[in-house]
Amino acid sequence: MHQRLTSAARWSARWLGLGAATGVLAGMASAIFLAGLGIVTRTFDAEPNLIYVLPLAGALIGWVYSHFAGPAVLGSHLIMQALNDPRVTVPARITPLVLFGTLITHLFGGSAGREGTAVQMAGGLATALHRTLRLPADDMRGLLMAGVSGGFGGVFGTPLAGAMFGLEVASGGALRLRGVLACLVSAFIGDLTTRSLGITHATYERQPSVPFDLVTLIRAALAAVAFGLCAALFIYVVGQVKRLALRIPSMPARLVLGALAVIALTLAVGSRAYLGLGLPLIVSSLRGEDVPEFAFLFKLLATALTVGSGFIGGEVTPLFAIGSTLGSRTAAILGMDIGLGARLGFIGVFAGASNAPITCVLMGLELFGPAGLPYMLLVCALSALISGRSSIYGTWPAAVR
Repeated sequence: MHQRLTSAARWSARWLGLGAATGVLAGMASAIFLAGLGIVTRTFDAEPNLIYVLPLAGALIGWVYSHFAGPAVLGSHLIMQALNDPRVTVPARITPLVLFGTLITHLFGGSAGREGTAVQMAGGLATALHRTLRLPADDMRGLLMAGVSGGFGGVFGTPLAGAMFGLEVASGGALRLRGVLACLVSAFIGDLTTRSLGITHATYERQPSVPFDLVTLIRAALAAVAFGLCAALFIYVVGQVKRLALRIPSMPARLVLGALAVIALTLAVGSRAYLGLGLPLIVSSLRGEDVPEFAFLFKLLATALTVGSGFIGGEVTPLFAIGSTLGSRTAAILGMDIGLGARLGFIGVFAGASNAPITCVLMGLELFGPAGLPYMLLVCALSALISGRSSIYGTWPAAVR
């Protein structure tokens, strides 16, 4: 009995240590990335005409990835493949490549996110740690899950959601104790490391209470249907753009055409509000301010054209902008509190697009507080159900190059 307890203690300490090490690496990578992202975002805001240089930026990204990326061109999908197939390896070069590609994308106004970058950087560092320590092959999956959690928790400042993201999305439903320990520790250490390096995350106003009543519950359910359908539409449009783009053999050419399409959309709608992360749209929606009626659709199209054509970055922050603007408009139609509708849309569309409702509920709690928790639970579960089994983390077509 004593030997079993000793062995269990050593095993737990080992995975706690590996999770902590992965979290430190993920947190440092997130801090470097967020600092750089802040610089390029401010630069674009000051010089919005940089959008017209996006085609040249796309050609550069395409050339670099075509010549140096190899399997790393698959991005987050490579991380997901490695989690499900031990024969798939993640090259260490994915970390600098995705950092470079994402910063260039945002410097010139591409509509992309940041979670994909953080996850890929952390995944690359986790595999490098695995090789450096010469750990058993069976440990690779646990370290990758920890890297995913640490990257997500560090880049958004939401460690609980980060830990669950690694377990809910990266595990594919196959939970193991080593994964639980490593993801929890990595997410919290990743967040602490990022904050200790001077990074501050966006904070949102928290309502002290949200009344619970049947009418609002029905309205939230109706809104959830809209969120789920929007998530399904996003996945479909991104998929169609990818399929069209892959008909073009040259990756630089694909990105140039994608950039021209983004510019054309921007000129057509007469606004640059749908470029970049979309944070101003999120803030306006959550404050209950008026947003354009079709803001969610314009942001959806801008993001689909950007990431679908091959620009580097994630989809989650744009999904927050899509969801919060759709939630704002849907709430106005249903007679619901505008701020509540925006918060539910913020997490609801992401829940439908990721098929990770628990992660999204935890993110709602961490960002907005516990007020309205029953509505969060209903919206995230129903949106994920409505959107179907497709996910933004599905398999990327093999012929991506």
